[in-house]
Amino acid sequence: MTTALCFMLLAALGPAVAGPLPPGGAAPADGTAPDTTLVHVQALFRHGARTPTNPYPSDPYYNNTYMPYGLGHLTKHGRQMEYELGQYLRERYVGGPDGAAPSSGTALLAEEYSTGAVLVNTSAVERTQESVAAFFAGLWPPGESQAWSTDGSRLGHLWVPIPYHIIPADEDRAIAGTALCPSRDLETLRVYKDPALLKAAVDALGGTETFEYTKKHAGITDQQIAVLQLAALYSALACQEDLNMTLPEWPRPVYPEPLRTVYHLFLTTYSYNLQLRQQNFGDLTTGILSAARQPEAHPKLLVYSAHDSTITAAITIFQLEPQDAAGMGIPEFSACLLFELHRDASGALGLQFFYRREAGGPLVRMIPKGCGPFCPLGVLQSILEDAGELPIGRYKCDVPLTTEIKID
Repeated sequence: MTTALCFMLLAALGPAVAGPLPPGGAAPADGTAPDTTLVHVQALFRHGARTPTNPYPSDPYYNNTYMPYGLGHLTKHGRQMEYELGQYLRERYVGGPDGAAPSSGTALLAEEYSTGAVLVNTSAVERTQESVAAFFAGLWPPGESQAWSTDGSRLGHLWVPIPYHIIPADEDRAIAGTALCPSRDLETLRVYKDPALLKAAVDALGGTETFEYTKKHAGITDQQIAVLQLAALYSALACQEDLNMTLPEWPRPVYPEPLRTVYHLFLTTYSYNLQLRQQNFGDLTTGILSAARQPEAHPKLLVYSAHDSTITAAITIFQLEPQDAAGMGIPEFSACLLFELHRDASGALGLQFFYRREAGGPLVRMIPKGCGPFCPLGVLQSILEDAGELPIGRYKCDVPLTTEIKID
């Protein structure tokens, strides 16, 4: 178990090669992908900037409720991020202002929203729902025929309500991985308590002295789940900094780095092994593949409003390698992973993958390990089967919660 974890952590932090796509996101004209026609797209994105979800023990803002937002909700900055992401995808799949051609080369989506044009899934975590509302304001502002306000306000000319589906928390095996599953909970605790994970975190911090310094000043007392608590510390500090709050002096030696690296290690725990990937995100894997196999049975746009752990898992499951030197990194607020379904000249369907790590960042091509920029569905299926990612459903959720946890 510890050896497998070490290999995964090294893979997650490793760099790749080549370069980002040109501004606007169009595929490079260097022969890296065949001439194809875009027929369908699935967008998996992280929510926008938020307030902290929980304070750390010594947090000087421990009792701050972050009103009017509340804990764990989108801030004004987060709403703006998601709105701009919607505008970005409008430019890519609808077209730019003044009739400019879409940067993807295909006007996949209509200029105005219509019923059945999109299927949206969010987690039960409210910031993903807030995010998709802001996202659609950017993607599909109402056209003249859809303007609805009659009281002289501009709202009806700027926003039209678009429905979305919330996956109940106790059924979520796609976005947040919160479905009721005792065996998954047991395995998650095993990973949190794995000595290899703790050692990787201590090494990332620069050694035991810095680790103890950070624990002491943050008020962390539980050594066994220290990585989880260190990740929560980084998250709180990052959110407070984004809100222009004054941070205490003591984190300066460790924030943002190397705490950021520890947070990245923590993200890998959601998708550490096949069991956790299937029990947390199995429905995401099957949903993406099902829509790709039968695009005519689905809207041209499928949206998953999700979390950084969801994007990290999808990159791991599909063995995606970024074609630039930046490596995987942390999916920042409003990061977006695109699954574009294309048809080649022979009529075969395949996926092309693109990734924007952060709001306003470049769109980078991702290529599945062992495949090409245009990955035929049959080849992708074989890659996932060979890696054990398919079939889904081999892990049952029938282990009692009272089972004793032992670390091998």
